[in-house]
Amino acid sequence: MLSAEAIQAVTQQNGLEDQLNSDEEDDQAGHAAIQLVLNGAVAKVVYRSAIQAIPHSLDFRYSFLKILSQFKFEGIAAIQQAILDSIHTDFGDTEESWNLRACAANEIAELPSTQVLLLKEIHMHEMLVFGVAAHV
Repeated sequence: MLSAEAIQAVTQQNGLEDQLNSDEEDDQAGHAAIQLVLNGAVAKVVYRSAIQAIPHSLDFRYSFLKILSQFKFEGIAAIQQAILDSIHTDFGDTEESWNLRACAANEIAELPSTQVLLLKEIHMHEMLVFGVAAHV
């Protein structure tokens, strides 16, 4: 069970503290907090904090993708994509970044098939646009 401090930290990180601090019934506030947790809000907060502490490690970020692949919840695809996007943003188009993102995109087996195909299509488009030769 999550502590009140953990729920407060998650809601503040997601801009929902007003929703939980309003005069609405406690049941609604509890439900909102549970939904945040079920949608991966805690995972997002942990990831953001971790990359602030260790910002220059691709392997560290890849380990988050590996850990996430062991779980199934509603917001997992968005978190995985956010991690891949942060790798691209922070590490650019280096060879290591491309390799990691390509491997990770291929390993995301939990996504519905249409999302996997979309990720592969985006990856192929990026390879063509940036002229990077890689095997998918």
